[in-house]
Amino acid sequence: MLSHAPSFSLQSMFIHPLKSGTPQSVETLNVFLDGIELDRRLMVVDGSNRFLTAREMPELFAVRCLVIEGGYVLLAPGMRRIEIGRTPVEGTDATVWQDTVKAGSFGRDIDNWLSSYLKREARLVSMTEETHRPLRMTPGRSYTFADTGPVLLTAQASLDELNERLDKPITMQQFRPNIVVKTTIAWEEDRWDRLRIGEVEFDVGAACDRCAMITIDPATRKRSPTAEPLKTLATYRKVENNHVYFGLYLVPRNTGRIFLSDELEVTKHKAKPRFVNVVPPAPKLIGTGLLEKHGISTEPAPVKTLALDCVAVIEEPGDVKTFRFRTEPPQPVKYFAGQFITLEIPHPGGKTARAYSISSSPSRPHDLSISVKRIEGGVGSGWLHDNLRVGMRLKASGPVGQFHFLKRPGRKVLLLGAGSGMTPMISMLRWIVDQHVPTDVVLHQAARSGSSLLFTAEMDLLARIASIPVRISHNLTKDTECDPALRGRLDDQMLARICPDVDERIVFCCGPDPYRSAVRAMLGRRKNFNRINFLEESFGSTAQTENGAVGAGSDLAANPDVSISFPGADRSVTARATDTLLTIIRGAGLEIASGCQAGLCGACKCKVISGEWTLSPSNVDPDMSCLPDDEKAAGYVLACSCCPTGDMQIALA
Repeated sequence: MLSHAPSFSLQSMFIHPLKSGTPQSVETLNVFLDGIELDRRLMVVDGSNRFLTAREMPELFAVRCLVIEGGYVLLAPGMRRIEIGRTPVEGTDATVWQDTVKAGSFGRDIDNWLSSYLKREARLVSMTEETHRPLRMTPGRSYTFADTGPVLLTAQASLDELNERLDKPITMQQFRPNIVVKTTIAWEEDRWDRLRIGEVEFDVGAACDRCAMITIDPATRKRSPTAEPLKTLATYRKVENNHVYFGLYLVPRNTGRIFLSDELEVTKHKAKPRFVNVVPPAPKLIGTGLLEKHGISTEPAPVKTLALDCVAVIEEPGDVKTFRFRTEPPQPVKYFAGQFITLEIPHPGGKTARAYSISSSPSRPHDLSISVKRIEGGVGSGWLHDNLRVGMRLKASGPVGQFHFLKRPGRKVLLLGAGSGMTPMISMLRWIVDQHVPTDVVLHQAARSGSSLLFTAEMDLLARIASIPVRISHNLTKDTECDPALRGRLDDQMLARICPDVDERIVFCCGPDPYRSAVRAMLGRRKNFNRINFLEESFGSTAQTENGAVGAGSDLAANPDVSISFPGADRSVTARATDTLLTIIRGAGLEIASGCQAGLCGACKCKVISGEWTLSPSNVDPDMSCLPDDEKAAGYVLACSCCPTGDMQIALA
């Protein structure tokens, strides 16, 4: 071994006695040439002796298989415990992926137990001395019932980096490794080719290509409605054959025992894989723990009825007035920067309710302000401008609203405001600076002329005194006395100039409909901007919206049963519209290849002869880009990615 070989400590180790069952944390692994002792040497099969996994039966995640002296104990929710011996009672065949091998079965009691729990015909099988499953990554070798390779290794730093890109962090158990190693750099394992742990040396047989299995949370046994984390991994860990990598398959070069206290030494390196269509990291969010460290509560305030006494009326540029209030009785008001209140406006025709964004900051809770632009013919703004005076009292309700900083608390944010759409922006800026929120702020204002720019002197002051980076800019649509590059309406070039790293930011936008539509279109044209990071609100109304994908399936419940026919196989079935075509085809007893089951590999293509379909929520690539354009034009789709919206005829490829 080279003396300068880099070494790493181990974090955890696991065995999975039952394939797809609950893992067991261990301190030591006994490594054989075909894999790890007691790891994935038991498997559940269906009535045709074909393997069942948590991909199609997430209930398997909850089956605990405990190793005891001379046998196993199996436990599952709602089931009595059952004990079996270590030795199968009779021989049988079992099929795992494309391999049909000799195996052993354990008799009717355990088979009935599994069938009762899974609510379908199921049997338990085991590897025996006659089991030989060829290891394709190392010709001449065999391995266990594991998916692709004998031993699976993952790195904690890589999971940490992935979690920074996800809205909801996941645990390593979603990847079901045998060995978890500590590294200082994410994806450092991409370069490993040979390594040693304790007395065992391993070749890296292949990177682990991931499928829809990782979209199921083992703890809840529920599938992610947004196909995470596979969807995010596919944006930067996909190679040219559409495989998405996380982890390494190791092939033992010798037998031996390894311990959690051993170090991993890398003895040979290789070139990193070439990943395609890599999307830059998503904007990083500020974690709840860090917010709490800064004394920031993320608990929403209860909606209240407020009595507000006007204590000041301030003339602002652009026919805007700021109205400052205190509550009666005086008390601090809790709200999130960016939220609004609804005022009860008296007028000759009676009373009306109007919603106004709060321009004051929650960091100054005894002051509640709104900044209102007079709207031609506006009942609310007209009455406020003409009638509201110091000492008058109004009734209000709130504060409420989903447009606020804590909705997407980014470490880098872009605040875009036009006209009185600057109201929630100044609230956010005041609060961020007052609270020393650990974020980087770019605030850009659009206005007709310099004389209609709002809050400029205060924003310049806040930028100077802030303990965090704050950059302020503006463009003028009618005034020529400004930087030529910032003259006219905000467009793609101007956006790139004022905020070159916009793809790495959470974008908050408020202003008139045409302005917000233009910003939305600009961001939509950016290949690397994720629309979930764009939040918008229209000023002067209660409408809030947070852009994102509309979940497929809302229309499916209205038509739960569809007829699917297969003319080439002279067969038809009635199926649920919520099932994928892959599930329906297999349920019809027809053979179809499959791989990732998330729309990446293209193995499960089939041809739609007639009928309509919609994308499954588990789909990662809505364009089904692994299919050539001519095949898509001919009606080919990916069975794993499509659900029927009505009766269909399908031809299997």
